[in-house]
Amino acid sequence: MLRALVPILMLSAAPAWASSRDERTEKRFDLSAQLIGLTGIVATYGVTLGWYADPDLVVEVGYAAGRDDEGEDEGDYEVDLFTSIAFVSAKIFTLDTLFVNVGLAQRAFDATLVAAGPTDVASDDVRTAVATRYLGVLTGVGNRWQWDTVHVGCEWVGVFMPLVRQKKEIDYTFAPIRVETEDERDKSESLVREGTQMSLNALRFVAGVAF
Repeated sequence: MLRALVPILMLSAAPAWASSRDERTEKRFDLSAQLIGLTGIVATYGVTLGWYADPDLVVEVGYAAGRDDEGEDEGDYEVDLFTSIAFVSAKIFTLDTLFVNVGLAQRAFDATLVAAGPTDVASDDVRTAVATRYLGVLTGVGNRWQWDTVHVGCEWVGVFMPLVRQKKEIDYTFAPIRVETEDERDKSESLVREGTQMSLNALRFVAGVAF
């Protein structure tokens, strides 16, 4: 009896598994919110508008940004970070829910490393300032599930590869009454790398509506 029920249960489950593509068939536009995600080393939040060229291709325009408001307290210094990314991409569904994302993006990165110890001149507190803007290629892989007008998903991992530099400003200022530590120098170098090199994007959780 149980063996006879197995094929029936499998068939009944199949439409639910394949429903995401079916649900996308009649959709033309969607609006999604990035609930949280990592752009480089900063948690970001954003919004995306999408146009359904067909059930397996969604063209998207989006923006995400985030700031480490409290800074990164390292004892001798603090770090304040801001990053944002604006993009146009094609979300290509290769399976029912699995997609590959490919597009062009502009990434902005601003960071300051500030000395925690007191100085006589306030401006001398700033040890390192990095400000960069790059155009590049954005890629990612994830899953998105669709139920009628509602969808949720996650881009598990992605990469931003900078290609064209629009802005690169790196300033080092050393307070006259303090000597920079090895940790400070290492952190300064890591900020420069983060602002100028390829960055990893991960765990971009989204939810939205399609119509």
